Amino acid sequence: MIDSGFVPLVPRRLVGGQASLAPSDVGEQASLAPPDVGGQASLAPFAGERRRGPSLTPINTEPDEIRIRAAAVELAAAACARALRYAVDRNPRLLARFVDDALRAAGSPKTATVRVAPPMAVAAARSTEHDVVADHGLSPGDVFVDCDAGTVGATIDERAARLVRAAAS
Repeated sequence: MIDSGFVPLVPRRLVGGQASLAPSDVGEQASLAPPDVGGQASLAPFAGERRRGPSLTPINTEPDEIRIRAAAVELAAAACARALRYAVDRNPRLLARFVDDALRAAGSPKTATVRVAPPMAVAAARSTEHDVVADHGLSPGDVFVDCDAGTVGATIDERAARLVRAAAS
């Protein structure tokens, strides 16, 4: 049902300091432009008034393309980390691949201690002959290898960020 008297915009006039509907503007004579009324409020600053608020000069002088690309890579890394967490949660055997990657990055040491989150310790112990330790400070999917050469490993967030940056280059 369509109301023939419907007007999407009814301009208001200032009357005695209050805004009121202008009856002459209702109906077919309605104008989309506000009426020219003296004393109407303006958003323009007064003469001599300084604008408050943020400066109009950009603080960051990098080109927009670089900032947009950096933001896109950051968002993609967060999405990738979320997907990796989901994958590790659904299939703990995926952690075996993370452990193998960490051991290769450590130079394939003969003896090493693999640190993982407690829920993943059983799956990691099945996939490697090295000692596996449940580290309560780690999240599921995080893998660290302690060996004679030092410690090598990554969290899910670090792994995701590296994957996205490698794909973006």
